[in-house]
Amino acid sequence: MEDSLPGHLRMTFIVHDHDGRELGSGKDLGYLKRTLAGATDRALRTAVRQALSEAQQRSARAAQAQGEPQAGEVPTEAETASGDHSPASNAGSTAPAGAASAMESGEGELFADNLEAFPSAPLPQSVESRAQGLLIRAFPALVPQGDRDNPLAGVRVMANASQARSEHRLGIANLVLRTIRLSTKRVSTRWTGREALMLTSTPYPSTEALIADAQLASVRALSDTLAGDRGLWAIRDASAFEDLSTRIRDRHEDQVYSIIEVVVRAMESWAQLQDHLAEASGPAYASLRDDVQAIASSLVFDGFIAATPLERLLNLPRYIQAQSVRLRKALRSPADVSRDEKSRMALSQIDEEVEELRELMDTRPFDGRHEAAFEELLWMREELRVSLFAQELGTARKISPQRMLAAIDRLHEAI
Repeated sequence: MEDSLPGHLRMTFIVHDHDGRELGSGKDLGYLKRTLAGATDRALRTAVRQALSEAQQRSARAAQAQGEPQAGEVPTEAETASGDHSPASNAGSTAPAGAASAMESGEGELFADNLEAFPSAPLPQSVESRAQGLLIRAFPALVPQGDRDNPLAGVRVMANASQARSEHRLGIANLVLRTIRLSTKRVSTRWTGREALMLTSTPYPSTEALIADAQLASVRALSDTLAGDRGLWAIRDASAFEDLSTRIRDRHEDQVYSIIEVVVRAMESWAQLQDHLAEASGPAYASLRDDVQAIASSLVFDGFIAATPLERLLNLPRYIQAQSVRLRKALRSPADVSRDEKSRMALSQIDEEVEELRELMDTRPFDGRHEAAFEELLWMREELRVSLFAQELGTARKISPQRMLAAIDRLHEAI
């Protein structure tokens, strides 16, 4: 409704800081929230620091008035865990379960970089502090740092609860991987000669890089599976983290090998695809060849193992094989090339709709449910490609361009 109004009739939103300076303006409130998210997180960090400083000063004054030694420090971990320190500024208010006042948690516990182990102090599910007379609630989370060869994590306080959950999941996985990862030799010695040969065709720069990515994929999948009904967001202390790591360790090695087996099958399909691409070398196949190569490269790239959810990775050999079938059909006759072009036109509309949806989502605050729905759309598109170009391979679900467009419309409306 609002989008149909002329620009001069639509409301303009202007965001100011506490000094009255304009931080941003526009007619799309969601876009403003997204673009100012970084500034919001920085403001939260400042507010938490300020609350901690004020808490220290109050504690020192109270101790002095009672004739006690002036510690001038934030409550210890034991005091925080026992809940002995209740901030006066929150008196009479009821915090949600799992919430802590910012002054109950030291800054070092809420802001950290390059961690190799879970923080020694528990992470509250949320923290509250007061700034400019307002109650501010934020969400401490582990965030992924380092890389697949040197997985690390940091701690951040985030304004967006959904984004905090998403980052926490990845941060947990990084620390679990650092705790239980296997040596390259231990993994590669299980390969047969044929498996080792097929794996040389992956886009990874080395065997070490491939195995590191497979281990990251394994840990992410097992973390989600073994976290329980409450999910990874409930992993807030070292004890819960150690329990999760132990359970993942028991299944990790076999999971890694299962993942490698799927990658081997994908590389078999990849080798067949390269042979068919070489056959389709004439100018009549140029646009078809370019499209197939673009699709294949979007599926198989340096990092694809961990980037592809495990349940989708299992379908990867079929998705690649579908492009081989497509080329083989096109090589039969000009009529088959023409049919392929018609299918491509149907898909081009889907691609445009998906791109527009992605652009819209990028103007909105992060929402994990919407991100999951969008990722589902991307895999629906792969099934649609199989349906249009290689129906004989079968699809994992009923799919058609109409079903795909309807799913896009539903997500568009939800956003």
